[in-house]
Amino acid sequence: MTRLWLRPLLVGIMVNLDMTGLKAAEAIVLPSSGDSCKSLATGSEFNAWRCPGPAGYSLVYNDSVMHAELTLAAGLGGKPSDREGVEWDPAALGIGSRIEWRMTDGKPFAAIVGRWRRAEEDTSNAAVIEELLVVKVTENGGCAVATVGALTYDAADAAREIADLRARTFRCGIDQLALDVNAGNSTVNHLDFRFGEHETLEHNGSLVKLSHSPSGEIEIRYLQPRRSLRVEPGTVLFRGHERAGKISGSAFLFKEGCAPAEYAVSGRRTDGVLVLEGVAPRREPRSCAAMMSAPSKSSRLVFTHEPLNEAMEVSQERLGMAQCGQCMSATVTAMQGVGTEHAHVTAAFTSEDRRDYCENWNVEPDRIATCLKDNAGDRGKVQEASANCKDLTVRPSSGGEYRFSRLGTDYGGPAPNWTDLATGKVECGARSCNSATATAQFTMLCPQAIPGWTGRRF
Repeated sequence: MTRLWLRPLLVGIMVNLDMTGLKAAEAIVLPSSGDSCKSLATGSEFNAWRCPGPAGYSLVYNDSVMHAELTLAAGLGGKPSDREGVEWDPAALGIGSRIEWRMTDGKPFAAIVGRWRRAEEDTSNAAVIEELLVVKVTENGGCAVATVGALTYDAADAAREIADLRARTFRCGIDQLALDVNAGNSTVNHLDFRFGEHETLEHNGSLVKLSHSPSGEIEIRYLQPRRSLRVEPGTVLFRGHERAGKISGSAFLFKEGCAPAEYAVSGRRTDGVLVLEGVAPRREPRSCAAMMSAPSKSSRLVFTHEPLNEAMEVSQERLGMAQCGQCMSATVTAMQGVGTEHAHVTAAFTSEDRRDYCENWNVEPDRIATCLKDNAGDRGKVQEASANCKDLTVRPSSGGEYRFSRLGTDYGGPAPNWTDLATGKVECGARSCNSATATAQFTMLCPQAIPGWTGRRF
């Protein structure tokens, strides 16, 4: 099986579901493949990797031409696990680039992931089924609870309801797997030659949004650019039109500090994958010049529909991160390993961040204009923070490294105090101290890791 390697970003969303008689479930979406995962084995027809999950849990995926196995458990370590997993006959990508962990008090009890498999009822193995897989998660490995046809309406909501209501009490090896998949309506070729009004797609590690008008106009914008790509959310990647399933128009090539370079591409969606091809211009290494001359090269833009990504769009919220209480907040673009020993968050300043900051801290119109001008150079700049949720340490974006000391007070309420590991000094918990940034960013990366701390952010 040929794998299209994707480098996914975390879509940092927390979801609460109110259920009568049950504690509300928490959820977080993390990568299930790509750069944040560790390769365990690789060959011409075999790959295996491990991706960190919350609270010390991990995902291990073994992928070969005719066999796929997914294992979700605690402490899987650095090699393929011999614990029991979920198996299927893979097709297309095999597994989606993201997994949604369903949790109670930060501990996973279920997970939802997109997968592609060959239809058992198709003897030619030509039909590819796209579905959401609901898995019961235990410390020693889990089992499949249900499958939901990914191309059906509200598929992700249905999968979440099944996970929250059924996975906790599901008995692996005893209770029956719930199959909610109609092969005739769940094959990926149903996506070919047609486009929805809005679609969320995966493109080279970024989430993009495709918009399709009734007249056939199509626009693709970055929804969540991958960490290494220096473009803002909302940036146009492609603009053109669709006629009888074929797309043609202009794609844009990006270089930091330069205007986008436009070039012609065309293509169509086949077996659920949209591919646009054209000849990209050549960028001068020391300037912004873009020329259509040798050695200009062929460009191939691949956009993949993923069921979990499609459903996540309405749940996403803009998260901010600041270095101090009165500093401009940057928009979070990626979070990885939340709740683990290797939690990491990246944020970049956008035009929206700059306007929000200037309008909140200035009342007079002339002061707002001056603020916008003074902070124009911050657009695109990146902030990063990391944490070890097990050791209760954090490296905030403001610099330094801190370890949790104890719960103190801030204006009459509880607030964590932190020890500066460089000086040994215990910082206060007040907003005027360095602990404020450490607390806010540790809480973002390690929710509920500090006993007795409610997670109130500064």
